[in-house]
Amino acid sequence: MRRLAGAALAALLLSSPLAAQAPAPAPAPTLEQVASVPAGRVGIAVIDLATGRETAVHGDERFPMASTVKLAVALTYLSMVDAGRKSLDTEIELPDRFRHSDGFTEIALHPGVKLSAANWFEFMLTQSDNSAADLLFAEVGGPVAVQRWLDAHRVTGIHVDRDIGDLLIDDMGLPRTPGASAVQSLRDADALPALTEAQQDEAAARLAADPRDQASPLGMARLLARLDRGELVSAKCRAFLLDVLSRTRTGKDRLAKRLPAGSKVQHKTGTLRGVSDDVGIVTLPGGRRFVIAVMTKGIADEKARAAIIAEAAASAAAAQVAISP
Repeated sequence: MRRLAGAALAALLLSSPLAAQAPAPAPAPTLEQVASVPAGRVGIAVIDLATGRETAVHGDERFPMASTVKLAVALTYLSMVDAGRKSLDTEIELPDRFRHSDGFTEIALHPGVKLSAANWFEFMLTQSDNSAADLLFAEVGGPVAVQRWLDAHRVTGIHVDRDIGDLLIDDMGLPRTPGASAVQSLRDADALPALTEAQQDEAAARLAADPRDQASPLGMARLLARLDRGELVSAKCRAFLLDVLSRTRTGKDRLAKRLPAGSKVQHKTGTLRGVSDDVGIVTLPGGRRFVIAVMTKGIADEKARAAIIAEAAASAAAAQVAISP
């Protein structure tokens, strides 16, 4: 009898609201908590695309853009397409002076590579290919032309000063070969004694303190919000660019890593020594959409930087889901 009574009591307890209630999940960290790091700096900006509401931590602080600058190159080229001065169908040959020793050139070893501008866009944005980027930089007229486009469109918080070859030389602290292109200087440096870790860290610190080629998280986020609203290029070019950004292969451990299953991310990453960035447009499974830009500097561990970016995106997504319809 006691055994039966004990079983009945256990069943009653298990079926009660208190017993069935699972532990509440820990609340998502705030953006302020995500950006609070013991060393280095983290900047985050989020824009709700339905309301335009902006949330930022260190949003106006400047960070090295790294390869996120390729978004500005792409928009400059597409504006020229809208003006009838360029075409995405035009085939462009890759000159040797823009042939970096990484990316797709590790496969396309021989001269004579000729692709449509649209395909160069794919390499530049989805794989962050540096040869494609410097080729398209040259096609639009170089960094000065990209900055001119930003100024003409009243884009603030972003400044472009160097192409990728020049940026990499300064990031790695390498010497320049007199009279040679930036890419040739990078090649020539391969024959020199390797720099020590301390020397590379010093070069990275100089780059992070250099006001050139820097952007704020709010500057990047607002650029993407304006792209989404159709303010910067035609509807056709906007659709083309967002489609390419939806195929980005780099940074799988950054913005997209901890978003809810089924989320869509259209984004561009950037990486230098001590620097990881990821900026993009996120569409959650329920349809809510937001722009997020996360930029970091002075953090040695690349995996730690990626984890910070992923956590920022997860925090922003949780905040979006919490908003009542």
